[in-house]
Amino acid sequence: MSRARLTYNEEKNLFVFECPIYLNDIARAIPNRRWSPKHKAWLAPALRLNAQYFREILINVDHSPEAKAKIEEQESAKPILRNGFPSWFKFKTEPWKFQRDRLNHLYGQRIGGLYMDPGTGKTKLWLDIVAALRAEGKIDQALVNCPYSVFRDWKKGIEEHGALPMAVFEMDPKKQTQFDDWVTFRHDFKIMLVGTEAMSVGRAPDMVRRYLSVARTAWLLDEAHDYKSYKAARSTNVVQMAPLAEYRHVATGTEISHGPLDLFMQFEFLDPEIIGIGDFISFRNRYAVMGGFQDKQIVGYQKIDELMEIVAPYVVTAKKTEVFPDLPPKVYSLREVKMAPEQEAMYKKFKKDVNIEVGDKTLSIDNILERLLRLSEITSGYWSSEIPCPPDWPANQEWKPQYERHELPDPKLDEAIRIAESNDLPTIIWTPYTYQLARVVRAFRDKFGPDSVVEMHGGIERDARGHGIDRFTNGGARFFIANQQTGGVGINLQRAQIEIFLANSYRFTHRVQSEDRAWRAGQKNRVTIYDIICGKTWDERVLTNLQNKRDIADYVRERISKGMPVLDIEG
Repeated sequence: MSRARLTYNEEKNLFVFECPIYLNDIARAIPNRRWSPKHKAWLAPALRLNAQYFREILINVDHSPEAKAKIEEQESAKPILRNGFPSWFKFKTEPWKFQRDRLNHLYGQRIGGLYMDPGTGKTKLWLDIVAALRAEGKIDQALVNCPYSVFRDWKKGIEEHGALPMAVFEMDPKKQTQFDDWVTFRHDFKIMLVGTEAMSVGRAPDMVRRYLSVARTAWLLDEAHDYKSYKAARSTNVVQMAPLAEYRHVATGTEISHGPLDLFMQFEFLDPEIIGIGDFISFRNRYAVMGGFQDKQIVGYQKIDELMEIVAPYVVTAKKTEVFPDLPPKVYSLREVKMAPEQEAMYKKFKKDVNIEVGDKTLSIDNILERLLRLSEITSGYWSSEIPCPPDWPANQEWKPQYERHELPDPKLDEAIRIAESNDLPTIIWTPYTYQLARVVRAFRDKFGPDSVVEMHGGIERDARGHGIDRFTNGGARFFIANQQTGGVGINLQRAQIEIFLANSYRFTHRVQSEDRAWRAGQKNRVTIYDIICGKTWDERVLTNLQNKRDIADYVRERISKGMPVLDIEG
């Protein structure tokens, strides 16, 4: 064979490229291809990028009419509807101008991405889109996949921005009967929240498939960066079910340019034909530069302008520094997580003991607080058992209680890592508990690199503290992990744009001082403050009292003096 030849296999939807050995470099440049010893030819899926490549070399190769026709078909741009957002739509909350612009850009498309900073209104925009679609009779229901920790934010957003009455259901894979009732429940506009964590295994994927099958649905993957792994079960499940939804959207606060490879699974969900390259390895080989040991590490990126040009028509972006230049710089976000089963069992055991003990008014406030502290420790990933006084301890010396720490799962830590993965901003992480702090430091160093973390607590020598502060403020480290007692006063950390509270000290002054490490003179950006709590536990009461500017000791003293229960929360 002296010339290359291109044909098309309609049955398998493949381009077949045959060439002499000296033209193999041309074959290896095909974006997605594999060598077939059986056919003695290169086989390439009939996808858009492959078609584009063959168009460029078509003049130099022999080709069949079928191959040329398929190239022209694949190169035909899909029409993008730009009808604008309906002028007749009655908003529940008026959008800002930048939000109107993005509504006009997205509305009418069956797919779309909302790549917008936290606090720029992704939830509102999507709720307005689906409400208008429902009003026009284009959908019957909605589905939101999001981390369990943001269910509360979604319900709040629906209540605040939902322009149409919506019936909200939180899917629990353990409650099949409730789900069965919900699927048949008649309502003009239903919206179901499904935890990202549940989409990997078990009943949840089948329940979602059933929900999608019964009516026309608009489906959103919120925090879409959680679906970046092409091997993960949650990613493959949503991609397989995607065609069941009439409208599909993704939303994330992560910049597109920050993690370009994350786009692959997101657009596999939206529409695989947009990127049109077929599989992750081919996508990675086109847009990433591989190096390191055996060329298996990503050392850079390439052709990013091409990728951005491909996806730009289907997405909207918003940087908070651009759209909110004059807004107050503090934004609060509450993230609620579920305790692991062993945590929950231990919490119930300790809560029962605490309830009995705090009912005894003869106990001192300090003793009661000590017992309540055990509950906070459990929700922070460990529990403490008191070491008994040695039998040979001198009778004339006071024995001070000592404790042994026992590790439990820490879903708060998992949520903190997830928040950190969704952005690349300088971050302060607070916890009053030394045991939890050490665990967070280890986890973040393992995840983001040993040089990414500065730790600050009573065990750090004074000189080392100063060096650590300098490393963080000068940009040498991204994370400042500290307890409020040591890191919460007397230092300036204006570089931070995110603060995460994994737990709180019982003193209001510790909280306000900690918050103000980042928000003080010299801060030029908004500061987002995340509180991560275990729902329906003592965490809620602690946070509520601090928000009301009260020390927990004052709260306990007041409840005991009035003969009222201290643990007046469900848990």
